[in-house]
This record gives sequence, C-alpha cells and structure tokens, in this order.
Amino acid sequence: MSLFKTALFVVYHGLMAYGIISLASYWSAHQLRQSRDREIPDLLFLFLGLAGPIMGWLLSIFLPSAWFILPGSLGFLFFLTRNREREQDRALSTLYEEDKAHAAGMIQADDKNAAAFWAMAEACERSRDYDGALGNYRSAHALGGMTVSRHELEEIEQRLADAKAAGDRAHGRPLLEMFGVAVGMLLVFWSPGGTLNLCSLMLFLAWLHSASGR
Repeated sequence: MSLFKTALFVVYHGLMAYGIISLASYWSAHQLRQSRDREIPDLLFLFLGLAGPIMGWLLSIFLPSAWFILPGSLGFLFFLTRNREREQDRALSTLYEEDKAHAAGMIQADDKNAAAFWAMAEACERSRDYDGALGNYRSAHALGGMTVSRHELEEIEQRLADAKAAGDRAHGRPLLEMFGVAVGMLLVFWSPGGTLNLCSLMLFLAWLHSASGR
C-alpha cells in the first residue's frame, strides 16, 4: 500500500470517527433538548441515525459488501424527516400568511395602531423575516412607547440580529464536512464503498447541523 493511500485511509477513518462522535453528541443534545434540533423521533434517530451508521462503518472494515448499511440508514432517516418537515413547513407557512394578512388589515384600517404593527412584527419574526420584523417593531415603538419601550426594542434588535446570524451560519458551508466529502471522492479509486460511507455521513451531518437555521 502506497504512503498516499495509507494516509488517505487514516484520514478516512479519522473523519468517520469524527462523524460518529458528532452523531452521538447530537443524540445527547436531542435527548436533553439543548438545541433547536430537527423533529426526529427518538427511536428512529437511535436506530437509523446512530446504531445503523456505527454498525455500517465497523462492518465495512471487515466486510466490504456491507457498504450499503450506512448510506441506506442515513438516507432513509433523511427522507422520512424531510417529508415530515415539508408538511410542517407548509402548514406553518399558511398560518403565518394568515397572521400577516390579519395584521395588514389592522394597519390598513388604522396606520397609527401600534398594536397592529406589533402583531405584524411577531408574524414576520415567526416566519424568519427578521428584517421585516425589525421594521415593524420599530414602527410600533415610534407610534407608542407603551407598546414597545426603548429598552425592550434594544433587546428585540439584539434577538433578531442573533437569529439572523444563526440562520446565516446554518446556510453556510461547514468546512470540515465539505473536506470529508472531498476525501470521500478521492477514495472512489480504491474503495467505492468508503466513498459512499464518508460522503453520506458528512452530507447528513451538514444537513443535521443546519437545523439551527430552521
């Protein structure tokens, strides 16, 4: 085995270990509800998101024909979760649009109604339109300090800035996961199964960690 190939496989197993540890860490945070995680049922995550990948990785070391276990397990979990999220997103989107329409009607009826701008701001914030929310919170403050005090507005501005920054980070490219995908692609010449294992794991982690932006 050449030095390059040996180094590549060492990096491969290091990244696989990192990926499995990341899944276990996410599982711990999921159990403790310490993060804005994806709505994945506990048993599904335990078997498909943790036990399956561990078994697939370890078996593939000694049994190359077991390459399908890890990508199959994570792929099935991804599609189950993504379909559920799409249904939830559609329902929430309809609800948010109804809230915005109601607030817009209140504003049209009385454009000096600070409570109407507050209602619009809340609807925008729930739908993650942070710029729109900020503008409406400021309008509510300008129309009535009793509705939004100066101190409360400052807290709101910080909260919205933090939420927007978290969304930007979630939609960025996680460097280590992208490096893992690149390593996985190099493995295709020697181990197609290793390529599928590593790329599947890294892409799943990138998607999993993007939950903070949802």
